[in-house]
Amino acid sequence: MSPIRYGVIGCAGVGTTHAEGVHAADGAELVACADIDPDAARGFADEYRVPAWYEDVTEMIRESGVDAVSVCTPSGTHADVTVEAAEAGVHVLCEKPLDVYADRMDRMITACDRAGVTLAGVFQRRFQPAVRRAKRAVETGELGELVVADAATKWFRSDEYYERWG
Repeated sequence: MSPIRYGVIGCAGVGTTHAEGVHAADGAELVACADIDPDAARGFADEYRVPAWYEDVTEMIRESGVDAVSVCTPSGTHADVTVEAAEAGVHVLCEKPLDVYADRMDRMITACDRAGVTLAGVFQRRFQPAVRRAKRAVETGELGELVVADAATKWFRSDEYYERWG
């Protein structure tokens, strides 16, 4: 079986984690990357040994022959990229949130359903011990019959984290 030809869209931040994941996966080959910042795309391609880099997502999807992509662009920009990939028959792993508006998420889901491609969202925290413990408490009835629930998690992000995506 041929390896899955994989691309990363959005070469800064979490895109690097996706590249490492593709390199670590059996049966996947990182063949393309795209970022609107040519320096970011070129640097990413050099660091992760990606044979083709692009400034334009449309060009990458059309020319690289990818089977699947990770969408790692800033929040609020995922819908158009995902719809374009789906319409080209490319499977999508999308960083969270899928998008920031429900109608955009609906467009993404509809486009992937129509194209018969997989749309998956990243929810990497679901296996953390505290999350698993909370799930178990609900499932076993330890908390009684739940009528409503609310949870909050506080994360620290430095100013540099936000300025990087500014």
